[in-house]
Amino acid sequence: MKRIAYSILLASLSWSCTKEVQKSEEVLPAEKVYLGSTEGKIQKYREDSQKYWDKGDSENAQKYRDSIKAVVVNTYLKEYTFTSLSGSVFETARQPKPMLLQITASWCVPCRAEIPALNQIVEKFQDQIDFVLLFQDQADGLTSLAKEYNSAITLVPSHKEVSDPNTIDIAGFRHTMGFPSNYLVTAENKVVNFTQGAQAPRNYTGEDGKEVIITVEEANRQNFERLEAEIKDLLQKSAVHNF
Repeated sequence: MKRIAYSILLASLSWSCTKEVQKSEEVLPAEKVYLGSTEGKIQKYREDSQKYWDKGDSENAQKYRDSIKAVVVNTYLKEYTFTSLSGSVFETARQPKPMLLQITASWCVPCRAEIPALNQIVEKFQDQIDFVLLFQDQADGLTSLAKEYNSAITLVPSHKEVSDPNTIDIAGFRHTMGFPSNYLVTAENKVVNFTQGAQAPRNYTGEDGKEVIITVEEANRQNFERLEAEIKDLLQKSAVHNF
């Protein structure tokens, strides 16, 4: 009888220990890191990257630039309310679809060169993706430029001037990393990718000393393919996130 009671006690202890181990192995959800909280770290990486560019050390300069992307990706946007050039309101907290949030400026040559490819991308993906552009320019400087964009794009002007040419501050959203920059954001406001730059028609001397010519057609092709890859990646990551 004592042996039976002892066996029951051991079984009870074993179950309790197992439950305790299971509890200790539970993975708690990570606390959300918001994009706005990373500005100090981003600024440091920007400065370090620029120092290496100034020294002609492109390898280390790129390394620090890549570090910026690592800081931005997997952060979350806070709830922002943007007022578009047309007066409509876009609330990030209420967006039903993933979003391409682009930071741009009218004077940015690559940004302007990217417009035809961006318009094509919008035609292809507007049912699946929201496209929002935040401009460093104020409204009065965008009247004519706005006509070049697909009407499905939400164009958001700045409401005040900023002294730093690489910075915008709209409705509390701050960006300090130049133009164009793309934040690829899920419907849950999670940043799953961050990219910078666009191709523009130009001539330059390659590393082999030969002249390289980027035509308008070639620039459009490269911009379209890059944007398409970014959007498809966003849709794939959004599907995984929702699952």
